[in-house]
Amino acid sequence: MDNWWTQNQAHVEKSGIASVAHACITATKGYNNAYEKRYLESRKKVHKMLNELTCGAACLVDTDHRFARVTVYKLRGVLAPGKVPWVVGKSRAKMMQVLTKRCKLQKEEATQLLRRIEELS
Repeated sequence: MDNWWTQNQAHVEKSGIASVAHACITATKGYNNAYEKRYLESRKKVHKMLNELTCGAACLVDTDHRFARVTVYKLRGVLAPGKVPWVVGKSRAKMMQVLTKRCKLQKEEATQLLRRIEELS
């Protein structure tokens, strides 16, 4: 099973596919469990590879920016449903009112969010 990667690695990389890890596996036990031994070995290989790849330090996510992007997307329907662009007819004061009253955000949070929405729009 493992020979496939050594024979094809250069071709795969030449095709523009970058590999962090690999596992040559048998994905089925086959008819009448003909490949059960290889299948069980493959399961161990995949588990080992996944453990090696995931047991390091967790990567940090830019939660503030992600929060703003997701919020902008979700707020389109709340602040101006069906509008394109979504802010048509909505003043900043009206959006502030929706964020503080309907969404129950503090004024400072709403101001910061509106600033981010303007940056991302």
